[in-house]
Amino acid sequence: MLEMKTNTLQIVHTNTRYLLPIFFKIKNLFFFFLCLFFSPTYANDFIVKVKCDVNQSALSSEKGQWKRGKISWELGVNLQKKTLTKKNFFDVGDKTYTLQEKFKVLSHSKNGLVALSEELKSQFTGEPSVATITLDNFIDNLLSDSNGSVGVTYTLHSQSNNEDVFLVEYGQCK
Repeated sequence: MLEMKTNTLQIVHTNTRYLLPIFFKIKNLFFFFLCLFFSPTYANDFIVKVKCDVNQSALSSEKGQWKRGKISWELGVNLQKKTLTKKNFFDVGDKTYTLQEKFKVLSHSKNGLVALSEELKSQFTGEPSVATITLDNFIDNLLSDSNGSVGVTYTLHSQSNNEDVFLVEYGQCK
């Protein structure tokens, strides 16, 4: 019986003598795959932020004339969570105000991205309102190493006090 235990220990010792050098050679690869498999979800979040300069055109059903202007935004896109955040900055007197809208990314591909507003009502009046954002060449230009610009189009259709408002904003983001 004692002889059998000795043979077993000798076999285990012989196998570990060959396995340990192999383990030490591949340990970095082993830990890489271990960290990749057990990575926290927040490590996978990747938010792309861009600043946009856009032209603005608004049509009101009450006046029937186009009003034009320029505005700047900041967009934050999280493809992992399929969300997009748009921030407008307004200077009124000495103060700067921020208006933020949240969007759900409906689709994205190599050539672009389409997002729809999360809230289907106005932040100010609670009346029906829907907004969309499209980004052209988003993946190609922003997620690659190039410093290219991205075309952006924002549309808003809103109804307030029996007045329809249609707003189009278009421009470039970097």
